[in-house]
Amino acid sequence: MTRLFRIMKAKAIGMSALIALTPLTLDSLAPPQLQAEPLSSCCVIPGDADHSGSMNIADITFLIARTFTPGADAPFCCDEADVNADGRVNLLDMVLLVERIFAGGTAPVCGSGVGQC
Repeated sequence: MTRLFRIMKAKAIGMSALIALTPLTLDSLAPPQLQAEPLSSCCVIPGDADHSGSMNIADITFLIARTFTPGADAPFCCDEADVNADGRVNLLDMVLLVERIFAGGTAPVCGSGVGQC
């Protein structure tokens, strides 16, 4: 069985060296673990209410159906549908999307991750 050691101290004494060794464990050989912050939002493309990968008229249609059709599907990511990031998906988000797509209005922003659909 091979044992691995880590050199902790080395000191030259004349032609020889005094070396202090400590055993290595598997834990000490592992790379350090990175601590990632939890994602606060699923938003990839702000305004992409139907989560198709682009913001277009289909997103407006999706929000209209969501708002005015009982039992309609909720957005995959509420933060993408929350165009003005006010924490709610509502009529104002539809108006802002229409303005953006047809009149070059203000660019949508990602919601805060704490809103309601």
